[in-house]
Amino acid sequence: MTTSTQDLAFATEDIALKTTGQVMDQLGGSDHKPVLLRVEMNTARNATPTLPRWNYKKANWDIFTALADELAVSINARSKNTNRGTKAITEAIIKSAKKAIPRGARKKL
Repeated sequence: MTTSTQDLAFATEDIALKTTGQVMDQLGGSDHKPVLLRVEMNTARNATPTLPRWNYKKANWDIFTALADELAVSINARSKNTNRGTKAITEAIIKSAKKAIPRGARKKL
């Protein structure tokens, strides 16, 4: 008489990669060998960082408008280089927003 291990364990690939198996000795009188499966749960998570979001409800629009207007005056609107002009406008808006609109990130539940 021979003994064999025919039990199956199914898992998704991410769990299977963290799992090791070991066939144990027979338990008294049984013709089956138990299989010990270990799943490593302390592995580092591949969490994607949450990016801060603009909180428009708490924005100080008076400061935003004043600063954006002040920065816009220094932009050369007659430049033939549209990329440079677009970049200057974008930078002025972002700079104004950073001063006047709070940012934060919610924790995922």
